[in-house]
Amino acid sequence: MREPAVVEMLSRQADQLKDELEPMLEHTATTPETMRLMTLAQQVKGALRSVEPRPEFVADLKSRLRTEGLRLRQQDTQTQLHTVERRRAFTWLAAGVGGMLCVAGMAFMGAKAATALTSVLAGWLGWKATQPMPVVKLTK
Repeated sequence: MREPAVVEMLSRQADQLKDELEPMLEHTATTPETMRLMTLAQQVKGALRSVEPRPEFVADLKSRLRTEGLRLRQQDTQTQLHTVERRRAFTWLAAGVGGMLCVAGMAFMGAKAATALTSVLAGWLGWKATQPMPVVKLTK
């Protein structure tokens, strides 16, 4: 491991140890063992120096993150445009199929209505044809 990583790891462990021991000291009797642990945690914390990144590193990291963010945003925009185009094509396809089904349904209903009308008309004409003809007497 590199030195900054080791320092950071030790600092976190010292903070964690100190944070865990302080509540215990408030609620329990102070023993020599806990006092030694507290002293050790304070020594480790005191021996570590705070680490800040170099300004060049920060500037380089920010520029790389911005560049990557712009690239991802452009890629996301292109993906969204492609998705919108596909949805639009699917919508037109669905509208076309729906229109054709509507026309076919109306044609079917029209044919059924025409068949029913001719059946009614044929039945009425057939009923009239079965009536006896009135007898007309011719006198001379």
